[in-house]
This record gives sequence, structure tokens and C-alpha cells, in this order.
Amino acid sequence: MRKAVLMASVAIAAMNVSPAWAEGVPMPAAEEGKIAESGELADIVVTAQRRSESLQKVPVVVTAVEPEVLEARNVSTLQDLPKLTPSLTVQNQASNVTPFIRGVGSTVTGAGQAASVATYVDGVYIATLTSAAFDLDNVEQVQVLEGPQGALYGRNATGGAIVVTTKTPRPGDPISGRFRAGYGNYNNREASGIVSGGLGEMFAFSVNGSIRKRDGYIRNLNAPGAGTSNADFYDRDSKAIGAVLVFKPSEQFNLVLRAQHFESDDRSGQGYQAVGLDLNVLGTGLNGSQLYYAGFLQSFGVSPADAFAAAANLRFSGEHGATYENEANGSTRGILRPGPAGSFVQLNAETYSAKATLDLGSVEISSLTAYQTAKSLSATEILFADPKSYPAGFQGGSVGFTGDFPSRTWQQELQIASVSSPVQWIAGMLYLDAAGNVLLTGDLPPLSALTADNRWQNRSIAGYGQITVPITDKLSITAGGRYTDEKYTNTDFLSLADPRNVFGIPNQGRQQLKGSKFTYTGRIQYDTGSILLYAGVSTGFKGATLSNTNLLSPGVKPETITSFEGGTKIRLSPDARLNIGAFHYNYGNIHIAYTDSASGSNILVNGTGAKITGAQYDLLWRVSPMFTLRSNGLVLDTSYDRDVESAGGAGVLFIKGNRLAGAPKFVVSLGADVKYPIGDGELKLSVDASHNAGYYFDAENLTGTGGATARSMQLVDASLTYTAPGDRWLVSLYAANITDEKYFDSGLPISGIVRNARAAPPATYGVRVGFNF
Repeated sequence: MRKAVLMASVAIAAMNVSPAWAEGVPMPAAEEGKIAESGELADIVVTAQRRSESLQKVPVVVTAVEPEVLEARNVSTLQDLPKLTPSLTVQNQASNVTPFIRGVGSTVTGAGQAASVATYVDGVYIATLTSAAFDLDNVEQVQVLEGPQGALYGRNATGGAIVVTTKTPRPGDPISGRFRAGYGNYNNREASGIVSGGLGEMFAFSVNGSIRKRDGYIRNLNAPGAGTSNADFYDRDSKAIGAVLVFKPSEQFNLVLRAQHFESDDRSGQGYQAVGLDLNVLGTGLNGSQLYYAGFLQSFGVSPADAFAAAANLRFSGEHGATYENEANGSTRGILRPGPAGSFVQLNAETYSAKATLDLGSVEISSLTAYQTAKSLSATEILFADPKSYPAGFQGGSVGFTGDFPSRTWQQELQIASVSSPVQWIAGMLYLDAAGNVLLTGDLPPLSALTADNRWQNRSIAGYGQITVPITDKLSITAGGRYTDEKYTNTDFLSLADPRNVFGIPNQGRQQLKGSKFTYTGRIQYDTGSILLYAGVSTGFKGATLSNTNLLSPGVKPETITSFEGGTKIRLSPDARLNIGAFHYNYGNIHIAYTDSASGSNILVNGTGAKITGAQYDLLWRVSPMFTLRSNGLVLDTSYDRDVESAGGAGVLFIKGNRLAGAPKFVVSLGADVKYPIGDGELKLSVDASHNAGYYFDAENLTGTGGATARSMQLVDASLTYTAPGDRWLVSLYAANITDEKYFDSGLPISGIVRNARAAPPATYGVRVGFNF
């Protein structure tokens, strides 16, 4: 039992992953992001099909956002993107950013695992979840591609893709700069800037950096000096610096070198609190957290009667956005040993890439090479009870885990594409080699015991292509496919002779999964000029994988999805456009991670499927040059089609009929921009309001936006910005969640009975100033 309790704490380490760059797709720049149309609503250029084209001509649902919109709507991280598109939800567990699109996402968040929504930055795919915890600085455009993207964007894009393009300097441009600084409540301090320009006619450069600090907005209820940490949760302390060098010796050849460093050291993604405390689990008179702790006490030899009596005295926070911490973690910045530091998350990553492009007139050839080293350290608790309510002999300890996850990744891609041809085509090949280590302790009083010491490696090679053929001047068809061959390996270094292995966990040796998969897309589109009609089928897959935190758990087969989708994009007038899409998914072999209540171990399972049906719209209307309206919405029906039995029949995950994680039934938003000229300057007011019917965070539907339910929430954001003549400087007031709506944004269930959730950001506000030259 003691080992089972320890493994349960280890299971939650599935939240922590090592940052790594992996499979990626080099994509052309967005050509300034817009096509100017004098007197008309500006068109947006996107690269959803890995070529630059108008948003209204792309036969898939795409949300594309320019930097001006990101700034006006106070979007600074990937976690903020759901403000812009109704189908996207994002969880952040100990800085593991997990996106879901239309209910398709991953609840498997262990070291070396990948999301089911692919994220790309300048063509480089972010393969692990902490790597997506970056800030949206120096951004040219953000695109959210909805639906499976297996043909062009490869493995692990079953839900879709998030494509971030940063600014690239051009030779011959004058030196220019952009600086922003701000201050807000919770002592939020931020500063960012970029300087860029040409160095003659052949070279260009840019240097950018940012620093952000903020006090925690989730209260720590521990008393000062009580022997446990009393620092608030979800604070922020991050720094980033980057550089770009462009070499263009001729009109035909272009080389772009990028380097980026990011680091953070804070308690972001922390601050869970026990929810569902009124539940009488299994008729015991205890809530799930108390019942779990009763089993924990029995593992230390406490009699059942005394264990239940002691557990009944555990006290938890009843205040939204406030919790306790009793963590005495097993890490002092990477040295595995018991210590009083409390929960923390530390990330450090460096990324280097080189993209070379050769334009041969009718075709363009490009090469993308990327390399990253990364390190993630973290520690967290899983019970969140008042330290003073623990029984005698256990008040100085905690139930938690500590992890150390270094990694490195190589990526190489070659691509050839048509440039100016009625028949548009693209083809390429990709090689990926990512590897990392997992060093994990379970933290229990009075010790921290080593429970995982292994190395994972993921290698894949893929070839892909897509072609669009015009049948008439209005009708065209598209076909594409990708073949991927991959290998995933785990090597266990845990030894019975290691004194840190106090529970005698046996070495599992070397495990390996091999496989291959073909994904495809086929579409037909009819374009009248003002109306685009389209329909098609697309597939995607998420690669087979092994658990890196519990090598006793068997591997899982590839996750697959087939999407049938149709829609229309309508130019209602020069000042209005309406896009509508409807879809149905067959989603199979879904990867799910859960804590088995019988063994206390983290288990990976698949074998269940789901049906997903829905529709969404996006409306943009420039009522006048001074007034613009926008609205979007989503209706979604999802359910798992059967329960899942873990390997060997150790337990059953009862999820049949449950809603998929990250899948709201209904979302609608309405926003407006009002501009007012002041001399040669401009005052702009942006207001956005949304209603979200609520969603669950896990397959068992134990935690959700209402804590232990999927309660709805209504959010209102606003900004007021004055821009000086010539865009030389600006000052902006912003406010988010103005009504201080109380809801939760991430969940942490354990063993089917413990329900923990983390409060979403409360009302925030501040001022930001900017200077451009």
C-alpha cells in the first residue's frame, strides 16, 4: 500500500514534461499579414496550406490574428488565445500548456509526451507541453487551424494546429524599434522590446527581449513561519531574449538564422485547491481527498479506524482562489533531496534554427534545421490540506512529487513547392530525433524516494505532399497525404542497488514501440469570388507512446481521427464577411492517462473512441470606418463511446457517455471596436464579452470549470488606447475579466475520487505604454 500511495503521487508527474522542439514545417512568411484594400475591410493573408493566400480562399476553418489585435485584446500567451476563437480551450498544469480544439486534445501530459494540437513557431514544431509556455512577443501573426491537419502538419495534429509567425527583418529596411512597458494589479510588471533593420542590401538583423514579473493571484493560506511555504501561487517571473540574422545575397537566395533563450522560475501553473468537498465518497462520510489520505495513513501502519478518524479532521480551503501547501519537496534546484522549498516550476530552454530558401522561378526549395536543449524542474503537492489539520507525526510532510526533465531535439526538413502555377503543389521530407531524461521522486514524510530514472527517445521520418488542381475557373480539388515511420524507446536506469530506490521498484529494461501511419486529406471547393463553398475529409494521428513516469504501464497504440467537414466563406459586402463550418469526427484509440485506484499507479490506456459533431461561425462587420463589430460561436456535441479496461484488468475507466475533456457545449462571443480621432491621433475602445457553457478537464468528468462541475462562465474584457500621430507612441488602459467571474481553468483528479482544480485569473487591470521609432 505504501508503494501504491507513492506511485499515486508519481502519477501526477504526468503533468510535467521536458521542453523540446520536434517535428516542424517551414512555412512562408505572411507577406506583411494583410492585403490592403482601399475602402474595404482588410483581407488577411494566412499560411494554413503552407502557402500565402487569402483567409477567405482557404477551404478550412482558420482564425488568424494580427499583432494589433493581440495587443488590443491583451493576449500575451497561448493560454489567452481562447479569447479569440470559440473552439479552443487551454489548460496549464505546472506550466504544461495543453490546448484542445473542438474537444480534441491530450490528457496525457508526462515527460516526453506530446499534445494532440500541434504548435509551431516559425516552422519549428513544439513537441512537448512546457515548450508552449512562451510569451507572444515580436509576433507577426497567430493562426489557429481547426480540425485534423495530418497531411501537411504531420503527427500529433489530430485536433488542429497553432501556427505562430514572428517578425523577420529585411535587408535594406531602415533601423526601427518597438518598446512596451506596463504595470497592473498583483504588482504585474512587464517590459519588452525589439530593434531591427537592414545592414546594407544583403543583411538584416533583429534583437528582442522581454521580462515579466507578477505576484501570485492564488492566495496561500499557510501562516508565516509555520515550517511550510506561505508564498502565493501562480506568480510570474520570466525572461526571454532572441536574435535574428538574415543573409540575402541575391533575389533568389535567402538565409534566416534564429536564436532564442527563455527562462522562468516561479509558481506558475500551481495553486490547486480541493473541490467537490461535499461529496460522500463510497458512503464513507469522507470526501475524496480525505478518503485518499485515509489510505495513505494505513500504508504507514495506522489502523483503519484511526486513519478514517484522522482523515475526517483534514481541513481544506472553502474560498475560491485560495489554498494550502504542505510541500517539502525532493529537489533543491535539481539535487534530489528533501527540502522545504515548496512547490515551484523552473524552465530553461535555448533554441537555434536555420532556414535557407532558393527561388528557382517556377519552384522554391527550402531547408529548415533546428536544435534545442531544454531543462525543466518542478515540484508540486497533490492534497492541499491545512498543514495544521494533519495528524501528529505527519504535519511536517506532504504528498507530492519532484521532477527533473532535461531534453534535446534535432530536426531537419527539406521542402519543394510550386511558386506561380495554376496547379499548386508542395512536397517534402522530415527527420526528427528527440530525447530526454526523467528523474522523479515521490515526496512523502519524512523522505523523498526515487521512483523513475529513465531516458526516452523519439525518432521519426516522414514524406508528404499536397496538390490543388483547378477543374474550371471556379471549381478545384485538393488531395494530399503524408507517410510517417516512427520509433519510441524507453530505457530504464532504476536500480535496486540505488539507496534512493527505497521501495524496491524493479528495473524494466528497454521498451520500444515501432509503427507507421498514412494520413490524408481530400477536398473540393467552389469559389464565385464573393462566396467559397467547400467540403472534404481529413485524417490525423497521434503517435504510439510509452509512459515515462511509470514504466510498468504498457504502451498505447496510435490515436486516430477522421473528419468530415463542409462550410462556406461569404463576402457579404466590401465591409462584412461571414464564415460558417460544420463537422463530424470519428475519433479512435484516444490516449488517456489516469491514476488507477487499485494499484495507485499512473496508467496509459486507449481503445475508447468518440463521436464529435458541431458547427461554428465567425462574423466581422465594419459598420463604419470608426465602428467595427465581431462575433463568433460554437455548438458541440461530444461523448466517449465505451468504458476502458486497463491492461491486465487492473481497473476500469468508467467514461462511456461522458463529455470529452476540453469540450464546451456552447460558446458565443460579441465584440466591438470604436475609434475616435483626436487631432492626428486616435482613441480606440475595444470591448469583448463571451458566454461559455463550461467544460470538463478530464475524461472521467471529475473536474471542470465549476470545480467539480462544468459550470458556465461569462467574461468581459476591454481596452482603451490612445495612439499618437504617426504611431510614434501610445498609452493603453486594459482590464480582463472585468466582472471578476469566479471559475476554474485546470483540473487535477487522482484515483477517481480526489478532485483538485485551480482558480482562473480574477479581474486584472493595468496600464501599458509604448514607443515606436
